[in-house]
Amino acid sequence: MIRRPLLDVSDVVVRYGPVVAVDGATLSVGDGELVALIGPNGAGKTSLFNAIAGVLRPEEGSVRLDGEPLDGLPPHIRARRGLARTFQGGRLFSRMTLRENLEVAHYERGRSGLASGCLGGPLARRDRHRDRRLAGSVLEAMDLADFADLPCASLPFGMQRRAEVARALCLEPRILLLDEPSAGLDPAESAALAATIVRLRDTTGLAVLLIEHDMTFVMNISDYIYVLDFGVSLAEGTPQQVRSDPAVVAAYLGVDVVA
Repeated sequence: MIRRPLLDVSDVVVRYGPVVAVDGATLSVGDGELVALIGPNGAGKTSLFNAIAGVLRPEEGSVRLDGEPLDGLPPHIRARRGLARTFQGGRLFSRMTLRENLEVAHYERGRSGLASGCLGGPLARRDRHRDRRLAGSVLEAMDLADFADLPCASLPFGMQRRAEVARALCLEPRILLLDEPSAGLDPAESAALAATIVRLRDTTGLAVLLIEHDMTFVMNISDYIYVLDFGVSLAEGTPQQVRSDPAVVAAYLGVDVVA
């Protein structure tokens, strides 16, 4: 089956001085597809993510979203084009409530300017209503409605991780980049988050590209997997193909996980 790319990353090279962190990496994510990027620490996964998101500019290669080049565009413009991401370390506004965090994330989508916002003009009121409505929908979809009016600093860690995904969803992305979404979660929390991500994909058609070290999480939800080794593509394929690849088994997964 031919995979129609929504996100198309071609021959990306990232260097830090003499160190080559990503060496010609290529991947694609199709409409409504869940794709994982795996590899050990230092494999270049986060560097490749940052190149895709526009946090850093690769020395070579290209990134396209639905056929349109994103090369040279800063992160906020890429977000407007439909690409949103989370980070390994939580970046919620801790003193604001969860609902406020989500509403702020959607503010960029509004049409009112600073003056209208300060004066409470009709465009600002309309944007505010849209922010609240979307935040409420996302809170329900992410099973966070009971925590909506709590300061984010008071949320349990598992809920904070889920909240980071919710805030990214308020950018109304076409593709969501998740950087180790299950990090620090216990098995039950990890399984619940995995089920939520799959449900979102199935109900909205959202495409997802994720970095993850939890192989159970990866194998249970991914349609396709890319494996990096020192910045170079080691393998790619369906979970079954990657699970049975001898190089991947030896380098990353281990006999117990395969069994």
